Amino acid sequence: MIRRIILPAPLFLFPKRVPKPLPYVILLTLGSSFHTVRAPHQRMEKELHTHSGGAGRSVHTDHILDVEMVPMKIIHRPIPPVLDELKVQSLMATISSLQSSGSDLASTVPAIDVLWITGREGGNYFYSFGGCHRFEAYKRLGTERIPCKLIKSTVGDLRTYLGASTPDLK
Repeated sequence: MIRRIILPAPLFLFPKRVPKPLPYVILLTLGSSFHTVRAPHQRMEKELHTHSGGAGRSVHTDHILDVEMVPMKIIHRPIPPVLDELKVQSLMATISSLQSSGSDLASTVPAIDVLWITGREGGNYFYSFGGCHRFEAYKRLGTERIPCKLIKSTVGDLRTYLGASTPDLK
């Protein structure tokens, strides 16, 4: 006899970024043994990484439709990346193939999220913390501009990432 038992899962088992409602662990009982079935939170995690709204979107820029071609030399990346060389090589092959065929690059390779911060004297500063593999692939291909979604931000937002290392932006 197979019975299905649904139990509330302890919140400490799941990352804080998992959206509500409360995730549940589903257990099937077969005789006297329990078998765990893939919990709904695992599907939610996958959906966060492969957003159902379409390619090239992220949690932070889901509402931003405009993709800007920003010069790579003005984007600050203060945190050194940890890269998977095979992923960078794969992205380089995809990007160069799409560029040579004239295909729509933005629909295949997502734009990187870039914080756009105006300094206290009106200067514009651009910071990026994600998209490390994509950034490196474009850099190695020698492209001058990279597709970006600009997020209008503040120095306070930047301080969230850099803490006491936040520069005085003028």
